[in-house]
Amino acid sequence: MDRKQILILAKGICLADTETFVAALEHKENIFMAATPRDLEWLTEYWRRHNSIGMKWDMMAGQRRREAARAQRTHYYKDTLPPDQSRTGTQRLAAANALCASRILSCLTQRC
Repeated sequence: MDRKQILILAKGICLADTETFVAALEHKENIFMAATPRDLEWLTEYWRRHNSIGMKWDMMAGQRRREAARAQRTHYYKDTLPPDQSRTGTQRLAAANALCASRILSCLTQRC
């Protein structure tokens, strides 16, 4: 998004001083981080909490933590696979591994 689009959208999400916000993005050379409306949403959330623009890494890490927490809450409310179906699926995958003599499952901690 360009500067004009950022200003319009920031006003649309009720950011009080949009000019100061955009100037801070430009000053820290973070204007590129407002590429989409969703990006601008989390940038304004950061701005409201800290009243400043942080280092790129801090802002991105904070956003990733919030997205992970949101995904975890969303996943929690989804229907889960019943244990008997899960067990059957695991047994079938194990059988396929044995019959094919290849590894299609691996642990995240193990290097294949």
